[in-house]
Amino acid sequence: MYQKIKENGKYFCIACLAVANVFVWYAAYREQGRGFLAVAFLDVGQGDSIFIESPTGNQILIDGGPGGGSVLRELAKVMPFYDRSLDFTISTHPHADHLTGVLDVLNRYYVSGILHTVDLVASPMFQNMKVADLINMEAKEGQVINIGGGAYIKILSADETSDPLIVARLVYGKTSFLLMSDATGQLEDQLLSRLGRAALDSDVLKVSHHGSRFSSGSNFLRAVSPELSVVQVGKNSYGHPNREAMSRILDVGSKIMRTDENGTVVLFDDGQTISAQ
Repeated sequence: MYQKIKENGKYFCIACLAVANVFVWYAAYREQGRGFLAVAFLDVGQGDSIFIESPTGNQILIDGGPGGGSVLRELAKVMPFYDRSLDFTISTHPHADHLTGVLDVLNRYYVSGILHTVDLVASPMFQNMKVADLINMEAKEGQVINIGGGAYIKILSADETSDPLIVARLVYGKTSFLLMSDATGQLEDQLLSRLGRAALDSDVLKVSHHGSRFSSGSNFLRAVSPELSVVQVGKNSYGHPNREAMSRILDVGSKIMRTDENGTVVLFDDGQTISAQ
C-alpha cells in the first residue's frame, strides 16, 4: 500500500508498511535492469551509513556506522551475496559512529577509493585504512562526482572551519537527496546563506545528527522542503531524535522515517518519482 503525494510538480511515493524483507524485492528490482537509482539508509544502530547504487550499477557507501558488524549485516540485504566490491566510499567525518564500520567494510569488500575531509588524516583510524590500492581523495566544496546514468553527487561543504564534515546533495533527473551527516544548526545557516534556497531544495532529507535538537532549524527546513525526512538513529542516551526537532520537520509537511522504527529505509528513484518499499 502506498501513499502518493504531489507538490510543486514533484511526485513522491512512500510505503505505509515497514520494510519486511529488503533483499527479496531488491533482487526483483535488479532483474528489471538499470535505469533506477537505489538509496538505502542502513539500520546500523546509533550511527550513519548510506548505500547508493547508480542507474548504471556503480556502488557507493557513505559512512559505515559504529562497527560491530552492523553495516555488513545490512549491506548483505541490499547487495547480492556474490558482490564483494564497492566503487568508493565517502567518510563524512572521523567520528566513531560514522567511521568505525568503514574498517569492517574494507576488511570484507574490495573498495577502490575513499573520499574524506582533511581531518581524517589526523584520526588514529586512518592508519588502518592505508590499504595498498585504496585511493585517498580529499573532498572539496563544489566538487561534482558523476556516479553514472546521469546521477551525480555534489559536495556542498567539506572544510568549514567550525564544522569540517561533508554535506552532499545526490541528484538524479528531477529528484534530489540532501545528505547532512552531523551538520550543526550553524552549518545549516551557513549553507543557506551561502548557497540559497534553490540549491538546498530536495525531495529527501537525511536528517542531521540523528535528529539532534541542535540541528534541523526551521529556516533551513523551509528551504529544503523535503517530502521525506530519514532519521538514522538507534538506542542512545542523547535523547535522539529530539521531539522538538521532529516537530519542526513535521511542520514543513515532511513525512518521517526512522531506522530504529522502520529498519533500513530503501528508496528507488527513476529521476521523476521516488518510492519506498
